[in-house]
Amino acid sequence: MKRVCLPLWVLVMLTVCGGVAKAQWSLSPEFGMAAVKPAYAGSDWRSKVKLGIGVEYGFLPGVFSIKSGLYYTQRGNKDSDLIYSHTEDNTMDVISIMHESNRGFLQLPVLANFLFPLNEDIRLNLAAGAYIAPVLHKSWSYGGGYYKPYPDNGYSGAQWGYVYYDGSGTYHQPHLPGFDWGLSFAAGIEVKNVLVNVGYDYSLGEKESGWGPLAIGTNYHTFTLSVGYKFRLGDSKK
Repeated sequence: MKRVCLPLWVLVMLTVCGGVAKAQWSLSPEFGMAAVKPAYAGSDWRSKVKLGIGVEYGFLPGVFSIKSGLYYTQRGNKDSDLIYSHTEDNTMDVISIMHESNRGFLQLPVLANFLFPLNEDIRLNLAAGAYIAPVLHKSWSYGGGYYKPYPDNGYSGAQWGYVYYDGSGTYHQPHLPGFDWGLSFAAGIEVKNVLVNVGYDYSLGEKESGWGPLAIGTNYHTFTLSVGYKFRLGDSKK
């Protein structure tokens, strides 16, 4: 039994060491646009940006690599509702509200990447994995139209108006989580050193809310289109 296992073990070790020896690092600055949609009914797609630098470590030449990097990404939502509520002194009835939030993240993905060479200069790739993303900054605004009766001074009728809060106070301050995580998927093409990537992020972090914390669940859907340039730091080809 030992005579059979020993050569197999040595063969496995040589294969792994040979793969590592041929491994290649690369850096890829990228810039792109994102389409972001909160995961609740009635929400709209919003345009955002994505930029950063990718890091790739190739284990098997032209077959498999691990992708990571650091990216600045944006997410946020904008929605409005019709409500009817009285203020404490019963002098103003709020009849509509608008809430808008914006957050910037530093996103760190880890993806398993599979390569499909078409010829010497063109390769396709498919990647899947996960990401974590702490918040770098966040802002919000809140506004509402109101119907305010005139004082009892012999006149009838009422006046319309609008109130606006820019995030400096605490009035109806929304719950904006400071951390996000989820799944990432990507597909792309490399033409020599030029990259074009399409990505999808499925946010599973704590859900954003206009009224308070919500449970962990689907929060955002994000599609990205980015371009970049790959600087190879190891062998000339993976």
